[in-house]
Amino acid sequence: PGGAYVVVALGTAGFAVFPYTSTSGITSSTYTLVSPLSSTTGDYSLALDDNNYAYVASTSALTSYSITSSAITQESSQTYSSTTTVPRSVVLSSNNDYVYTANQGTGNISGYGIGASGALTQVSGSPFTGPASVSALGVDKSGTYMVAAGYN
Repeated sequence: PGGAYVVVALGTAGFAVFPYTSTSGITSSTYTLVSPLSSTTGDYSLALDDNNYAYVASTSALTSYSITSSAITQESSQTYSSTTTVPRSVVLSSNNDYVYTANQGTGNISGYGIGASGALTQVSGSPFTGPASVSALGVDKSGTYMVAAGYN
């Protein structure tokens, strides 16, 4: 969305950040690899906002990172207390004020307000009930509705 980067979740390899322009696409085969927070986790989904903050769902946490041409910096992290939570999908609200994760293992959806420098604060009432084994989220163009898909 910011137009300067393409960011890709790579599971247990972490995530990769590629430089990008709207006129040239990915501008280099050189990328920056960011390792997962620990050796027992993986980065499975992410969302990138207009200000080049990446929100990365790993095995048991949601972490925000600021991305600049000179550094990728971890800004904030929310660890999930249950080892069965397993966040698998990340979406941003249309105004980039909120980020949500689909928590596959517990069938719920966590919501966080986004503050200055990507700081994450849990939304009152979160986590919200979702479908069983919720694994994907989507937001409509207006930002009014979110859809959650589960299985089983």
